[in-house]
Formats: sequence, structure tokens, C-alpha cells
Amino acid sequence: MEIWIYNHYTDERETLKVPDDCVRIGRDEDNEATLRSPFVSLKHARIVFENGSYAIESLGLNGIVVANKLIPVRGRAKVDYGDEIRIGEFSLYMMQPSAKRVAPI
Repeated sequence: MEIWIYNHYTDERETLKVPDDCVRIGRDEDNEATLRSPFVSLKHARIVFENGSYAIESLGLNGIVVANKLIPVRGRAKVDYGDEIRIGEFSLYMMQPSAKRVAPI
């Protein structure tokens, strides 16, 4: 899968290719999606694939917002491709790999 990252403060965009089964998000460099900001915990969130769907878990000191719904600390919610995930000044979008988004001609 891909994670599209947009930083609202710097207007920078980034696309990451990440594993389909588990994506760790946070300030620590060991995460698959590293968000460099003092407003992001070292290990802030995790997206996991279980029972045929994706869920996001809030692991950091602050909650996260998914599709305009606050997920509190240690909370969990279903997440789908294209849902906006807000962490600090970042918007993240979980997307299918570009090869799957484009229909064959």
C-alpha cells in the first residue's frame, strides 16, 4: 500500500510505499511513516490489517482524527482507503498501490 503524507505547515507532500499488514506511524525513525514534528509521539499510531479490513490504533500521548472523528489515546477505529488521518500538522491517506488504482486499458 501507499501512504500519502501532507504537511500543512510546510506544504510538503510525500508518498511512501509501506507493507500491507502493519504500518507504524510516529516521530521515531524506526517507523514506516516518520513524521518529524514535536506534536507527534515517537510511536503515535499503527495501521493493521485484520479479518479482511484495516484498523488504526492510537498509541501516542495525543489522540488522532480519522475521517473527522476523534480517536482517543489507546482507541481503535476502522480505516478505509482514502480516509484522512490527522496527526499533528500532518494529513495522511492510506491508498492502494498506484498499479491497482489505475484500471488496465
